[in-house]
Amino acid sequence: MPVFSKTHVEIIEERLRKSGLQNESIILDLIDHYCCIVEEEMDKGRSFDEAYTKAWNSISPNGTIEIEEELIFLLNLNNQIVMKKIMYLSGFFAASTITLSFLFRTLNWPGARVFHILGFSFLFITCLILLVNAIRNKSKLSKQEMARIVSGNSAAFLISLGSLFKSFYMPGANVMMLLGFVILISFYIPMFFHHLYKRSLIEA
Repeated sequence: MPVFSKTHVEIIEERLRKSGLQNESIILDLIDHYCCIVEEEMDKGRSFDEAYTKAWNSISPNGTIEIEEELIFLLNLNNQIVMKKIMYLSGFFAASTITLSFLFRTLNWPGARVFHILGFSFLFITCLILLVNAIRNKSKLSKQEMARIVSGNSAAFLISLGSLFKSFYMPGANVMMLLGFVILISFYIPMFFHHLYKRSLIEA
């Protein structure tokens, strides 16, 4: 009966490393999986080549690169889900606390400044996440979509940062807020309503 040996492990490792895999942890995991199946099949009386062929067909029938690509896709998907959760939560808290700050300020209640700072801090975080997400997915977006997203987020980013600077009496607050509103009025709002108009024509 063939005996699984260290030489077989080295053969499996060499084949996997020559298969084009880049991720070291995936290579090590696959070596372990292959060795387990090959050893099990060899205990049944199969030769190493027969056992390795069966292991290949059961673990990676379409090649090892596909396993690596699927794992990377799942990792990116999980990261995107986490990022979206943070983005929507921070966006919700931004809208809620900014609204409360205006309400408290209108009614002259204490705590308006605290809500103001919290609200624009959350808005700042939301803008950062949206900008990073847009840059990462720029290949999937048209130039118009990218311009609209970048201009909108840049405007909100500058306004929120300017508001925070103003709350702490830091220099440059008015410049940032002015620039943010210029981008909002001159670029984002026209592009946003143009986008809505084009969508209404398509859906009509």
